[in-house]
Amino acid sequence: MTLYTIMPHEHVHPHQHEALTAYFEIMYNGIPVMVEHDGGTMLRIDRILSTDPAHFLQESVQPGQSIPLFEMLNN
Repeated sequence: MTLYTIMPHEHVHPHQHEALTAYFEIMYNGIPVMVEHDGGTMLRIDRILSTDPAHFLQESVQPGQSIPLFEMLNN
């Protein structure tokens, strides 16, 4: 069966994704993003949660970019 939805897979099937990784939402430079902790001192941006199109053009918050964990603790 094919499921057509705009919702992310993690929201449709949360039990399958919880055991694999821990994602959480943060505000980075005033932009809401979903990040994944790599187990060390870095966070990796998984997706941009903002509805502002200008936020998607900023290179510092593109999915795949790494953010130092200590930078988030100082904010």
